[in-house]
Amino acid sequence: MIKFNVKTEDRSDALIRAARGGAWKALKRVAAYTRGVARRMVKRRKRKSSPPMHPPYAHNPVFKASILYETDLNNFTAYVGPKFLKEKRTNIFGKPVPNILEFGGAAARGPNANWWQKGYYPGIQTEQDIAQFAKEHGYGPAFWGETLAAIQSKMNRGGRGKKYQAMREKGGKGSNAQYQRFKRYSPIKGRRVFLSSIKIYSEKQAAKVARTVVEVFGFPNTNKPIRIAPRPLMGPALQQSKSFIFQTLQNSLNK
Repeated sequence: MIKFNVKTEDRSDALIRAARGGAWKALKRVAAYTRGVARRMVKRRKRKSSPPMHPPYAHNPVFKASILYETDLNNFTAYVGPKFLKEKRTNIFGKPVPNILEFGGAAARGPNANWWQKGYYPGIQTEQDIAQFAKEHGYGPAFWGETLAAIQSKMNRGGRGKKYQAMREKGGKGSNAQYQRFKRYSPIKGRRVFLSSIKIYSEKQAAKVARTVVEVFGFPNTNKPIRIAPRPLMGPALQQSKSFIFQTLQNSLNK
């Protein structure tokens, strides 16, 4: 007969510590990986907005850099996403802008970021206010078009285009400044358009500029909450990271 003496030793605490240590490292890895995926999904565009149901575009480096991650060891939880920037606008429910981008919602009242002149103009509420502002400014866009040829056609109909076009071709600078052209994003048209500015000498010219500004840029302030379509980022980023997350956590338990 063979006899055995068996002695057991409880080392579950050490096993748990080892498992938690491996899982903790894996959690940080998957959080950092998901953050990288999300950042790569954000493309840079100066003024254009992304189509609904697509990741948002970044108009400057701030939004992309605000996508961070944080891990909670006690609860074995990772948080990944854009950080709420307090200096930025919130929606009408007080939720941060990333919430609007991810799920859609209503943006709060505020300045029109794509208006003709940068800044906040709470006193401008009507087209007449814009005309007065343009007159004080001394110049403003009077013609717009999707192409330079379209602007030229509009100017020709008013008897101005051919004269100033000839002066431009001769290289004149004095009177040539009367019709300076530039290209800007139009929030009303949803694309970049060409505009031609004029110097303002009369009420009629100021009114013409005001009509063009309203047609292309709208008013400088949003008086009503603006509905924003969903542009999910973190949901698709998590979906793309699922296989990596699964494999990393599985490897941490196998070691």
